[in-house]
Amino acid sequence: MTSQSPTLSLEQFALVPAWTRRQPAFRIVMMPGEVLRVPGRCRTLRVISGSPWVTQDGVDHTPQTGATLALDGARNGALVSAERGTLLLEIA
Repeated sequence: MTSQSPTLSLEQFALVPAWTRRQPAFRIVMMPGEVLRVPGRCRTLRVISGSPWVTQDGVDHTPQTGATLALDGARNGALVSAERGTLLLEIA
């Protein structure tokens, strides 16, 4: 018998208390033109590769590859879009 790990959507992941998570982050691949709403309960967004455009509480950010953006205090979460090429993010 094989054991399968459950698959969570980003919305479901955001509802799981951080101290009970088995994996520290959720990885997402985005294509140019795609937009993702990151729930307000998520705390950080790390750019693994690519060029994101992030809008958080009406303020725009363009973090570079390797940068981590704190999402703490974002009342309505954040909107992320892939600007040029494929985008790989880690959200926790």
